[in-house]
Amino acid sequence: MSSASVPEPARPAPLDESLIDRGVALARRRLIPVLVLMYVFSYLDRLNLSYAEPSISRTLELSATVFGFAAGAFFLGYALLEVPSNLILYRVGARKWLTRIMITWGAVSMLSALSWDATSLIVFRVLLGIAEAGFLPGVLFLLTQWFPKRERGRATALLFAGPLIAGVMGGPLAGLLLGLDGVAGLHGWQWLFLVEGLPAVVVGLWAAWRLPNHPGEAEWLDAETAQAMRAAIAEEAAAMRGRERLSLGRALRDRRVLLLAAIYLCYSLVSNGVTFWLAALVGQLGQLSTALFSVLIMIPTLVAAIGLLFFGRYAGRTANSRGLLLVGLLIGIVGLSAAAVLPPGLSLVAVAAASFGASGLLPVFWELPARLLTGRAAAGGIAMINSIGQLGGLVGPTLVGALKESTGSLGPAFLLLAGVLVFAALLTLLVRLPRSESESSPLPPVRLETETS
Repeated sequence: MSSASVPEPARPAPLDESLIDRGVALARRRLIPVLVLMYVFSYLDRLNLSYAEPSISRTLELSATVFGFAAGAFFLGYALLEVPSNLILYRVGARKWLTRIMITWGAVSMLSALSWDATSLIVFRVLLGIAEAGFLPGVLFLLTQWFPKRERGRATALLFAGPLIAGVMGGPLAGLLLGLDGVAGLHGWQWLFLVEGLPAVVVGLWAAWRLPNHPGEAEWLDAETAQAMRAAIAEEAAAMRGRERLSLGRALRDRRVLLLAAIYLCYSLVSNGVTFWLAALVGQLGQLSTALFSVLIMIPTLVAAIGLLFFGRYAGRTANSRGLLLVGLLIGIVGLSAAAVLPPGLSLVAVAAASFGASGLLPVFWELPARLLTGRAAAGGIAMINSIGQLGGLVGPTLVGALKESTGSLGPAFLLLAGVLVFAALLTLLVRLPRSESESSPLPPVRLETETS
């Protein structure tokens, strides 16, 4: 008696790469500009305090150390609610939760104009951090739902142009708003908080109706293209689960995730330590016109933008992301070390060089957790990395302020920040990534998971 042959399991149909490429190109044109705009407003509302430092310190009688702590207090509130915020985003969808985040942070930024002393300013800064908690990891998670791995690094690099755009336009805009000092009985820094907080509320209201959670919700994508994009994302997620599947609980305890969080903590400490005191560095050049001051303070930001595009071109397309990350850290180390010993003019150039490497490494860095985590574990793990990292924003400005106050110079602070990047480089050497996709075992058929709207 002959036995019937058992049919082989059906294999998934090959993906149409042309459809995926078309969808990715449309997403870069239609989705990324919106996310960048949101990130621009986010950074304007964070950094407006640094531009207002001379006037607000004088009005509220703040010492350098107290101002540094007030600047960093934002990150205390931010870090506290980062992970729960992103888990809520995973449950309710990016559109609803990013809308809530933007409206509340814009409102709190505007209310900061009511600050009357150091304590009230610190409270508003903590509340601003709480309101904005989850924004960046939420957007990074959203990118994992839209872009396959080979394109995600470029998309992330474009996203991180937001802070740089904010840095370029923030100085001149702040100069105009601070010039309104005395109008309607308000200080210039109060006008700064009021005007720069409003756009976040407006864009948040727009996002409530127009921001798509995934390709299937985008009205500017046809159904076939959206299906191909989602299938590509699902196939990559299946490949990762085939190599190593981490639950949310395991992801939050995983040694590699904790190492990445520590590396990002070092980066955030250095980045914010430099950013919030950049105006003070330019001020050491002497009496400058408002126009010249605005141009000089933009130089590190413009150089950082070049680094972001340079490194972003290779992020996600190289098998040696860790090596590329080390290159960026090394450039930052050399630049900050030079800034510590050079006179103010050359020190500004050295800080700009450090910004090329430090900002450029961001799209490379965020490729690493994306290669480790999927689904709910990705939402929670990315949020935890960013949450721990943001504590560097609390320490960095405060530490630089204390060193500047005790030594009368930014040089020792820059030298310490260079040492922090050395430590980050050592931690990077300890990170071990999963095997490449080419080494993974055959995959099961891909199944698209239903997204929460």
